[in-house]
Amino acid sequence: LRARLALLKAGLLAPQVRTACELAFGQGLAINFHAAASSTEWWGTDFNPAQTKFAQECAAAAQRDVHLYDEAFSEFCTRRDLPEFDYIALHGIWSWISESSSCATTCPA
Repeated sequence: LRARLALLKAGLLAPQVRTACELAFGQGLAINFHAAASSTEWWGTDFNPAQTKFAQECAAAAQRDVHLYDEAFSEFCTRRDLPEFDYIALHGIWSWISESSSCATTCPA
């Protein structure tokens, strides 16, 4: 909703978000809150298996179908089951990963 508000304030019409992704979701609180509060299909990955397990437990407790993985970005972005995302959240992670490990350099066009 905040992204939609920012777009509207800039005079832009916000697109409808049907599928979304969060890269490096940490404990998974935000991705689970967004999944619980919307009809958007959420996907995400975090390299820490313990954080992913906690996020998956939160999703199960909320009875939400959130697709959560503990894969590196280069591994995650080559999955064959990923939908075309309308929205991708990066938070601060984009500023601390190397170009060689990013999806932009490892994912097929």
